Amino acid sequence: MSFNKRRPEMEDDEFFCMNIPEFALEWVMWDTKRLGDNAYNDRGESLPDLKPLFVKKDEVIDKYGLDHASKVFGENFSPQTQLLN
Repeated sequence: MSFNKRRPEMEDDEFFCMNIPEFALEWVMWDTKRLGDNAYNDRGESLPDLKPLFVKKDEVIDKYGLDHASKVFGENFSPQTQLLN
């Protein structure tokens, strides 16, 4: 699995959206949004001015459906680890 698919701080029921500055969290509309502590680029190098943004997969599936969510969020969204209730 590539570094971007499995971020060190990502929980199994989340997916990585993007790296953002901490102040931008207030503009993210997902209810289950969460910032991690350490952002990295696609080579695994630290991005000290940014934080990784994670969202619960259930919320994305509820909003878009599994097929559409997989297409929209691509390789960052791995339904294989989805915990469906």
